[in-house]
Amino acid sequence: MSDDLHKRHMQAWGQADQMARLCIELKQQGCNSGDPAFLAARKAMLAELVMLIDLSQQLDSTGPAWRKGDIYMTGAKAMLSACGVSIQEIEALQV
Repeated sequence: MSDDLHKRHMQAWGQADQMARLCIELKQQGCNSGDPAFLAARKAMLAELVMLIDLSQQLDSTGPAWRKGDIYMTGAKAMLSACGVSIQEIEALQV
């Protein structure tokens, strides 16, 4: 596996985390789902989650034979759940 792929995966994870935190903070400040700031933050979060899922799938598919499985995708799906985003929403954006 490429160190570059791992690095990009960790960067996507960090960016998705930052955007999710921003969405949570905006909601706590009283922004509703129609607020432009919240919509922009959610759009950015979704873009980062799409990247995270894509990189996780790549890492899972290129791992050594003894480690086959959805190791990276399991973590990415947990991140989606924590963000209140469904895998179907991400798959629709990947197309």
